[in-house]
Amino acid sequence: MNHRIYKNVTDYYDANARTFTAETKDLDLSHAWEPFLADLPSPARILDAGCGSGRDALVFLRRGHDVTACDASARMVAEARANTGLPVHHIAFHDIPWQQAFDGVWANASLLHVPHADLPTALERLGRALVVGGTLYVSFKHGTDEGMARGGTLFFSRCDEDRMRRLVETQPTLRLDRVWTTPDTRPARSHQRWLHALLSRVEP
Repeated sequence: MNHRIYKNVTDYYDANARTFTAETKDLDLSHAWEPFLADLPSPARILDAGCGSGRDALVFLRRGHDVTACDASARMVAEARANTGLPVHHIAFHDIPWQQAFDGVWANASLLHVPHADLPTALERLGRALVVGGTLYVSFKHGTDEGMARGGTLFFSRCDEDRMRRLVETQPTLRLDRVWTTPDTRPARSHQRWLHALLSRVEP
């Protein structure tokens, strides 16, 4: 595990939590919310892993679901607690403790800060948190590279369709059900594309 990279990510969000919240709290992710929720029971037990400002957790709460949320940045945890009223957990992916506890796990734009070498372990932790038949949603900036971006201030790990398929092949308890791409929902970044994937927990 590359501790330097994880410190870079948490330091960045700790320093920019309020700015990040202001820039993203009103984004409409219906193109991802609806497919994720489609096959979940109602109400469902949902884990928002890497919840950021708590925007998506709040959407799920307002739709009547039982939501648990966590984030690796202490400042983002504080933002999410204020925005949702939830007791948001300060936990990184590699420390996620839950096993077969959720019908759905939502990891929106959060695994993209995990180095390629560590993604199988992070994905295993998320899959382990699901009940059999449960749904896992993940999203990444579309691409194949990894490294520092935003002027060298923040680490990103990009993913395309082939890399996603190969990643899921490392997980005997996960099945890839759907992959799709969309433009960035922020108008100033509409030229950038995002990869979305739905996975399900299966018996090994």
